[in-house]
Amino acid sequence: MRNRAYKPLVSDRLEDRALLSSVAGLHHNQTRPSHHPYILKREQYTKFANHSRLTFEVLVKDLGPSHPFNDEHLRESLYNVAVLIPFGGVDGLGVRINQIVDQLEDDLNARTPHAIHSASLKVVAAGREVVMARVRAGDVILR
Repeated sequence: MRNRAYKPLVSDRLEDRALLSSVAGLHHNQTRPSHHPYILKREQYTKFANHSRLTFEVLVKDLGPSHPFNDEHLRESLYNVAVLIPFGGVDGLGVRINQIVDQLEDDLNARTPHAIHSASLKVVAAGREVVMARVRAGDVILR
């Protein structure tokens, strides 16, 4: 019997071949790899809530005739804070923040009372919903 050299079907880097083999193994066995839940400290969630509120407080102070509503700056500030929420991007926290800011802009144009305060509460509530859904799913442990 003659020995032949091993020639992989995918002639790429070792890392890519390892990734492909792990994906094939997952598909074949129909199991998911073991993972450890993310440990979210209450201080981290509190930091998200406080920074979100602070972002809206700064908006209230800056809003005026000389400084019109800048939704891009608000979105960027809220996205920078939203990274504190684990799985927020996957669970659509950014999309929810976009909806809240769009609604805030409409409410400000319609001169709805307490529009900024309501938007602030909605952003914090959206973050809390994402965290609690992941806690119930077992992906996040809140400490």
